[in-house]
Amino acid sequence: MPIESTSPYLPSDPLATDGWLGTPEFPGYRANNVVVRLDHEPQVDPEHLYFHLLLLDANGQLQDNHSGPCLALARHQSLPERIRFVRVVAELV
Repeated sequence: MPIESTSPYLPSDPLATDGWLGTPEFPGYRANNVVVRLDHEPQVDPEHLYFHLLLLDANGQLQDNHSGPCLALARHQSLPERIRFVRVVAELV
């Protein structure tokens, strides 16, 4: 699938629960009740991006979360690599 068709730059349906979140530089993706986001926390780990994995309950409220430096994704990774990473993780979990 081409990156353009999965890019967070495209407008999403505001009523949909699945789709892109975050910013182009620090993308996030929601797949059903799983949300994966990247963030910028250089004080925690200057070499890696910060990773948030959220599990939502049936009402959309936070049920569980796991956050910390993402050792699988260095800070210098390109935008397409970041986009692919968050979407694949969200859909696999």
